[in-house]
Amino acid sequence: MSPDLLLYAGIVLFTGSLIYNIIWISRKIYYRKSSSSKNPDVWFRVGVNFVNMQLFGEAEKAYKKTLKLKPDFVEAWFNLGVTLDYMQRFEEAEEAYRNALDLKPSYSDAWNNLGIALNNQQKYPAAEHAYRKVVELKPDFAGAWNNLGVSLVIQEKASEAEEVYKKAIVLEPDYAGAWKNLGNAFLMQQKFTEAEEAYREVLKLRPDGADAWSNLGVVLVNQEKYTEAEEAFRNAVNFKADFAEAWFNLGRTLTILQNYPEAEEVFKKLVEVRPEISMFWYNYARVYALQKEFELSFKHLKQAFELNAENLVPFMLKDDAFDLLRSDERYQSFLKKWSKYSK
Repeated sequence: MSPDLLLYAGIVLFTGSLIYNIIWISRKIYYRKSSSSKNPDVWFRVGVNFVNMQLFGEAEKAYKKTLKLKPDFVEAWFNLGVTLDYMQRFEEAEEAYRNALDLKPSYSDAWNNLGIALNNQQKYPAAEHAYRKVVELKPDFAGAWNNLGVSLVIQEKASEAEEVYKKAIVLEPDYAGAWKNLGNAFLMQQKFTEAEEAYREVLKLRPDGADAWSNLGVVLVNQEKYTEAEEAFRNAVNFKADFAEAWFNLGRTLTILQNYPEAEEVFKKLVEVRPEISMFWYNYARVYALQKEFELSFKHLKQAFELNAENLVPFMLKDDAFDLLRSDERYQSFLKKWSKYSK
Protein backbone atom coordinates (compact mmCIF):
# COMPACT_ATOMS: atom_id res chain seq x y z
CA MET A 1 0.00 0.00 0.00
CA SER A 2 1.17 3.47 -0.66
CA PRO A 3 2.67 4.88 2.56
CA ASP A 4 0.79 8.07 2.31
CA LEU A 5 -2.88 8.99 1.75
CA LEU A 6 -3.76 12.03 -0.30
CA LEU A 7 -5.48 15.01 1.29
CA TYR A 8 -7.68 17.30 -0.72
CA ALA A 9 -8.15 20.88 0.50
CA GLY A 10 -11.00 21.58 -1.89
CA ILE A 11 -10.46 25.34 -1.56
CA VAL A 12 -10.16 27.91 -4.34
CA LEU A 13 -8.89 30.97 -2.53
CA PHE A 14 -8.23 33.55 -5.18
CA THR A 15 -9.75 34.11 -8.58
CA GLY A 16 -8.48 35.90 -11.61
CA SER A 17 -5.43 35.32 -13.78
CA LEU A 18 -2.83 38.05 -14.19
CA ILE A 19 0.47 37.80 -15.99
CA TYR A 20 3.24 37.20 -13.45
CA ASN A 21 5.28 40.31 -14.27
CA ILE A 22 2.21 42.54 -14.16
CA ILE A 23 1.34 41.19 -10.71
CA TRP A 24 4.91 41.77 -9.54
CA ILE A 25 5.05 45.37 -10.75
CA SER A 26 1.55 46.27 -9.60
CA ARG A 27 2.16 44.63 -6.19
CA LYS A 28 5.20 46.79 -5.53
CA ILE A 29 3.37 49.97 -6.49
CA TYR A 30 0.17 49.00 -4.66
CA TYR A 31 1.97 47.94 -1.48
CA ARG A 32 3.92 51.21 -1.36
CA LYS A 33 0.70 53.21 -1.73
CA SER A 34 -1.17 51.14 0.88
CA SER A 35 1.57 50.98 3.54
CA SER A 36 -0.08 53.74 5.61
CA SER A 37 -3.67 52.73 4.85
CA LYS A 38 -6.14 52.21 7.68
CA ASN A 39 -8.53 50.34 5.42
CA PRO A 40 -8.57 46.58 6.26
CA ASP A 41 -9.87 45.74 2.77
CA VAL A 42 -6.72 47.26 1.27
CA TRP A 43 -4.46 45.15 3.47
CA PHE A 44 -6.54 42.06 2.72
CA ARG A 45 -6.02 42.56 -1.02
CA VAL A 46 -2.30 43.07 -0.40
CA GLY A 47 -2.24 39.71 1.41
CA VAL A 48 -4.00 38.02 -1.50
CA ASN A 49 -1.47 39.54 -3.89
CA PHE A 50 1.45 38.28 -1.82
CA VAL A 51 0.00 34.75 -1.70
CA ASN A 52 -0.38 34.82 -5.48
CA MET A 53 3.32 35.67 -5.61
CA GLN A 54 4.07 32.87 -3.09
CA LEU A 55 5.54 35.44 -0.72
CA PHE A 56 3.93 33.86 2.31
CA GLY A 57 5.85 35.71 5.01
CA GLU A 58 4.75 39.03 3.55
CA ALA A 59 1.18 37.73 3.16
CA GLU A 60 1.14 36.79 6.84
CA LYS A 61 2.13 40.33 7.81
CA ALA A 62 -0.57 41.82 5.55
CA TYR A 63 -3.33 39.58 6.96
CA LYS A 64 -2.24 40.34 10.53
CA LYS A 65 -2.38 44.05 9.69
CA THR A 66 -5.89 43.45 8.33
CA LEU A 67 -6.94 41.75 11.55
CA LYS A 68 -5.41 44.45 13.71
CA LEU A 69 -7.65 46.94 11.94
CA LYS A 70 -10.67 44.61 11.82
CA PRO A 71 -10.49 41.65 14.27
CA ASP A 72 -13.81 40.21 13.08
CA PHE A 73 -12.74 39.90 9.41
CA VAL A 74 -13.61 36.22 8.89
CA GLU A 75 -12.01 35.79 5.47
CA ALA A 76 -8.77 37.33 6.73
CA TRP A 77 -8.57 34.74 9.53
CA PHE A 78 -9.24 32.02 6.96
CA ASN A 79 -6.62 33.28 4.52
CA LEU A 80 -4.12 33.71 7.34
CA GLY A 81 -4.70 30.03 8.18
CA VAL A 82 -4.09 29.03 4.56
CA THR A 83 -0.90 31.12 4.48
CA LEU A 84 0.38 29.48 7.68
CA ASP A 85 -0.47 26.07 6.21
CA TYR A 86 1.72 26.88 3.21
CA MET A 87 4.55 27.61 5.66
CA GLN A 88 3.83 24.34 7.51
CA ARG A 89 3.02 26.17 10.74
CA PHE A 90 0.05 23.95 11.42
CA GLU A 91 -0.59 24.80 15.07
CA GLU A 92 -0.85 28.50 14.23
CA ALA A 93 -3.01 27.68 11.20
CA GLU A 94 -5.33 25.72 13.48
CA GLU A 95 -5.70 28.77 15.72
CA ALA A 96 -6.49 31.01 12.72
CA TYR A 97 -9.18 28.63 11.43
CA ARG A 98 -10.70 28.37 14.90
CA ASN A 99 -10.88 32.15 15.09
CA ALA A 100 -12.68 32.20 11.75
CA LEU A 101 -15.11 29.57 13.03
CA ASP A 102 -15.75 31.44 16.27
CA LEU A 103 -16.99 34.29 14.09
CA LYS A 104 -18.78 32.09 11.54
CA PRO A 105 -19.54 28.56 12.85
CA SER A 106 -21.14 27.53 9.54
CA TYR A 107 -17.98 28.23 7.49
CA SER A 108 -17.56 24.80 5.87
CA ASP A 109 -14.29 25.61 4.09
CA ALA A 110 -12.75 26.66 7.40
CA TRP A 111 -13.88 23.39 9.02
CA ASN A 112 -12.30 21.48 6.13
CA ASN A 113 -8.97 23.28 6.37
CA LEU A 114 -9.05 23.00 10.15
CA GLY A 115 -9.29 19.24 9.64
CA ILE A 116 -6.22 19.30 7.42
CA ALA A 117 -4.25 21.38 9.94
CA LEU A 118 -5.24 18.94 12.71
CA ASN A 119 -4.34 15.95 10.56
CA ASN A 120 -0.91 17.47 9.93
CA GLN A 121 -0.43 17.64 13.71
CA GLN A 122 -1.53 13.99 14.07
CA LYS A 123 -4.64 15.06 16.00
CA TYR A 124 -6.71 12.49 14.17
CA PRO A 125 -9.92 12.29 16.29
CA ALA A 126 -10.15 16.09 16.24
CA ALA A 127 -9.60 16.08 12.45
CA GLU A 128 -12.39 13.51 12.09
CA HIS A 129 -14.70 15.78 14.10
CA ALA A 130 -13.85 18.74 11.83
CA TYR A 131 -14.58 16.78 8.64
CA ARG A 132 -17.87 15.52 10.07
CA LYS A 133 -18.84 19.14 10.64
CA VAL A 134 -18.05 19.89 6.99
CA VAL A 135 -20.24 17.13 5.59
CA GLU A 136 -23.01 18.06 8.02
CA LEU A 137 -22.93 21.64 6.72
CA LYS A 138 -22.21 20.75 3.09
CA PRO A 139 -23.18 17.15 2.33
CA ASP A 140 -22.32 17.51 -1.37
CA PHE A 141 -18.66 18.39 -0.65
CA ALA A 142 -16.93 15.31 -2.11
CA GLY A 143 -13.48 16.46 -0.99
CA ALA A 144 -14.59 16.62 2.62
CA TRP A 145 -16.02 13.08 2.46
CA ASN A 146 -12.65 11.97 1.08
CA ASN A 147 -10.80 13.77 3.87
CA LEU A 148 -13.05 12.19 6.47
CA GLY A 149 -12.15 8.81 5.00
CA VAL A 150 -8.45 9.63 5.30
CA SER A 151 -8.83 10.48 8.98
CA LEU A 152 -10.73 7.22 9.58
CA VAL A 153 -8.10 5.10 7.79
CA ILE A 154 -5.34 6.65 9.89
CA GLN A 155 -7.34 5.61 12.97
CA GLU A 156 -7.64 2.07 11.53
CA LYS A 157 -11.37 2.42 10.90
CA ALA A 158 -11.15 1.02 7.39
CA SER A 159 -14.73 -0.27 7.25
CA GLU A 160 -16.16 3.17 8.09
CA ALA A 161 -13.74 4.79 5.66
CA GLU A 162 -14.95 2.48 2.89
CA GLU A 163 -18.50 3.81 3.22
CA VAL A 164 -17.30 7.41 3.36
CA TYR A 165 -15.18 7.09 0.19
CA LYS A 166 -18.19 5.58 -1.60
CA LYS A 167 -20.16 8.72 -0.75
CA ALA A 168 -17.40 10.88 -2.25
CA ILE A 169 -17.49 8.79 -5.44
CA VAL A 170 -21.27 8.99 -5.73
CA LEU A 171 -20.90 12.78 -5.66
CA GLU A 172 -17.93 12.79 -8.08
CA PRO A 173 -17.66 9.53 -10.06
CA ASP A 174 -14.40 10.67 -11.70
CA TYR A 175 -12.71 11.48 -8.37
CA ALA A 176 -9.48 9.49 -8.84
CA GLY A 177 -8.18 10.28 -5.35
CA ALA A 178 -11.29 8.88 -3.70
CA TRP A 179 -11.15 5.73 -5.87
CA LYS A 180 -7.51 5.22 -4.86
CA ASN A 181 -8.32 5.74 -1.19
CA LEU A 182 -11.25 3.34 -1.47
CA GLY A 183 -8.84 0.77 -2.90
CA ASN A 184 -6.54 1.34 0.06
CA ALA A 185 -9.42 0.82 2.50
CA PHE A 186 -10.36 -2.44 0.75
CA LEU A 187 -6.72 -3.56 0.82
CA MET A 188 -6.49 -2.89 4.57
CA GLN A 189 -9.50 -5.19 5.02
CA GLN A 190 -8.02 -7.82 2.66
CA LYS A 191 -10.92 -7.37 0.25
CA PHE A 192 -8.66 -8.02 -2.71
CA THR A 193 -11.26 -8.35 -5.46
CA GLU A 194 -12.88 -5.06 -4.50
CA ALA A 195 -9.49 -3.37 -4.13
CA GLU A 196 -8.48 -4.53 -7.62
CA GLU A 197 -11.67 -3.05 -9.07
CA ALA A 198 -11.08 0.27 -7.30
CA TYR A 199 -7.47 0.60 -8.47
CA ARG A 200 -8.49 -0.24 -12.03
CA GLU A 201 -11.02 2.61 -11.85
CA VAL A 202 -8.19 4.92 -10.79
CA LEU A 203 -6.11 3.82 -13.75
CA LYS A 204 -8.95 4.46 -16.20
CA LEU A 205 -8.88 8.06 -14.98
CA ARG A 206 -5.11 8.35 -14.52
CA PRO A 207 -3.25 5.74 -16.57
CA ASP A 208 0.09 7.17 -15.41
CA GLY A 209 -0.69 6.80 -11.70
CA ALA A 210 2.40 5.04 -10.33
CA ASP A 211 0.95 4.57 -6.83
CA ALA A 212 -2.21 2.98 -8.23
CA TRP A 213 -0.19 0.60 -10.43
CA SER A 214 1.96 -0.37 -7.43
CA ASN A 215 -1.05 -0.92 -5.17
CA LEU A 216 -2.75 -2.93 -7.91
CA GLY A 217 0.36 -5.08 -8.06
CA VAL A 218 0.15 -5.75 -4.31
CA VAL A 219 -3.49 -6.80 -4.67
CA LEU A 220 -2.67 -9.11 -7.59
CA VAL A 221 0.15 -10.77 -5.61
CA ASN A 222 -2.30 -11.43 -2.79
CA GLN A 223 -4.56 -13.12 -5.36
CA GLU A 224 -1.57 -15.11 -6.68
CA LYS A 225 -1.89 -13.42 -10.09
CA TYR A 226 1.87 -13.05 -10.34
CA THR A 227 2.24 -12.41 -14.06
CA GLU A 228 -0.30 -9.60 -13.92
CA ALA A 229 1.37 -8.27 -10.77
CA GLU A 230 4.72 -8.15 -12.57
CA GLU A 231 3.15 -6.05 -15.32
CA ALA A 232 1.59 -3.70 -12.75
CA PHE A 233 4.89 -3.16 -10.92
CA ARG A 234 6.69 -2.58 -14.22
CA ASN A 235 4.14 0.08 -15.10
CA ALA A 236 4.65 1.70 -11.70
CA VAL A 237 8.42 2.02 -12.15
CA ASN A 238 8.03 3.11 -15.76
CA PHE A 239 5.97 6.06 -14.60
CA LYS A 240 8.10 6.71 -11.49
CA ALA A 241 11.66 5.52 -11.99
CA ASP A 242 12.78 6.12 -8.38
CA PHE A 243 9.82 4.25 -6.84
CA ALA A 244 11.79 1.98 -4.49
CA GLU A 245 8.74 0.21 -3.05
CA ALA A 246 7.51 -0.80 -6.50
CA TRP A 247 11.01 -1.93 -7.55
CA PHE A 248 11.20 -4.07 -4.39
CA ASN A 249 7.82 -5.66 -5.06
CA LEU A 250 8.81 -6.25 -8.68
CA GLY A 251 11.93 -8.07 -7.48
CA ARG A 252 9.92 -10.20 -5.09
CA THR A 253 7.40 -11.06 -7.81
CA LEU A 254 10.14 -11.99 -10.29
CA THR A 255 11.59 -14.26 -7.60
CA ILE A 256 8.24 -16.00 -7.15
CA LEU A 257 8.07 -16.44 -10.94
CA GLN A 258 11.61 -17.90 -10.81
CA ASN A 259 12.88 -15.22 -13.15
CA TYR A 260 16.08 -15.03 -11.14
CA PRO A 261 18.31 -13.11 -13.60
CA GLU A 262 15.90 -10.18 -13.74
CA ALA A 263 15.26 -10.36 -9.99
CA GLU A 264 19.03 -10.11 -9.47
CA GLU A 265 19.15 -6.97 -11.59
CA VAL A 266 16.32 -5.39 -9.62
CA PHE A 267 17.89 -6.02 -6.21
CA LYS A 268 21.32 -5.00 -7.48
CA LYS A 269 19.81 -1.67 -8.51
CA LEU A 270 18.11 -1.26 -5.14
CA VAL A 271 21.19 -1.92 -2.99
CA GLU A 272 23.19 0.49 -5.12
CA VAL A 273 20.63 3.25 -4.64
CA ARG A 274 19.58 2.47 -1.04
CA PRO A 275 22.37 0.42 0.59
CA GLU A 276 21.03 1.16 4.08
CA ILE A 277 17.84 -0.92 3.57
CA SER A 278 18.44 -4.37 5.05
CA MET A 279 15.49 -6.04 3.27
CA PHE A 280 16.96 -5.17 -0.10
CA TRP A 281 20.17 -7.05 0.77
CA TYR A 282 18.19 -9.90 2.30
CA ASN A 283 16.09 -10.45 -0.82
CA TYR A 284 19.19 -10.16 -3.00
CA ALA A 285 20.64 -13.01 -0.92
CA ARG A 286 17.41 -15.04 -1.34
CA VAL A 287 17.70 -14.90 -5.13
CA TYR A 288 21.23 -16.33 -5.00
CA ALA A 289 20.28 -18.99 -2.44
CA LEU A 290 17.48 -20.24 -4.70
CA GLN A 291 20.03 -20.60 -7.51
CA LYS A 292 22.50 -22.44 -5.21
CA GLU A 293 25.00 -19.61 -5.56
CA PHE A 294 25.90 -19.88 -1.90
CA GLU A 295 29.00 -17.69 -1.86
CA LEU A 296 27.06 -14.70 -3.13
CA SER A 297 24.12 -15.50 -0.89
CA PHE A 298 26.34 -15.54 2.23
CA LYS A 299 27.93 -12.28 1.08
CA HIS A 300 24.62 -10.44 0.80
CA LEU A 301 23.16 -12.01 3.94
CA LYS A 302 26.16 -10.64 5.83
CA GLN A 303 25.35 -7.15 4.57
CA ALA A 304 21.70 -7.58 5.60
CA PHE A 305 22.56 -8.92 9.06
CA GLU A 306 25.04 -6.15 9.75
CA LEU A 307 22.21 -3.69 9.17
CA ASN A 308 19.41 -5.51 11.02
CA ALA A 309 20.40 -8.90 12.43
CA GLU A 310 17.93 -8.76 15.29
CA ASN A 311 14.93 -8.96 12.96
CA LEU A 312 16.39 -10.76 9.96
CA VAL A 313 18.16 -13.75 11.57
CA PRO A 314 14.93 -15.22 13.05
CA PHE A 315 13.18 -14.45 9.77
CA MET A 316 15.87 -16.23 7.75
CA LEU A 317 15.73 -19.33 9.98
CA LYS A 318 12.08 -19.84 8.93
CA ASP A 319 12.52 -18.87 5.26
CA ASP A 320 12.46 -21.96 3.04
CA ALA A 321 14.34 -20.05 0.34
CA PHE A 322 17.46 -20.74 2.40
CA ASP A 323 16.85 -24.48 2.88
CA LEU A 324 19.49 -25.38 0.30
CA LEU A 325 21.91 -22.92 1.87
CA ARG A 326 21.56 -24.70 5.22
CA SER A 327 23.00 -27.85 3.66
CA ASP A 328 26.24 -26.02 2.87
CA GLU A 329 29.10 -26.83 5.28
CA ARG A 330 29.78 -23.10 5.80
CA TYR A 331 26.27 -22.42 7.11
CA GLN A 332 26.78 -23.25 10.81
CA SER A 333 30.04 -21.30 11.06
CA PHE A 334 28.38 -18.36 9.28
CA LEU A 335 25.38 -18.44 11.63
CA LYS A 336 27.56 -18.72 14.76
CA LYS A 337 28.49 -15.04 14.51
CA TRP A 338 24.80 -14.13 14.76
CA SER A 339 23.83 -16.86 17.26
CA LYS A 340 22.54 -14.43 19.91
CA TYR A 341 19.73 -13.51 17.47
CA SER A 342 18.83 -17.10 16.57
CA LYS A 343 17.03 -18.04 19.78
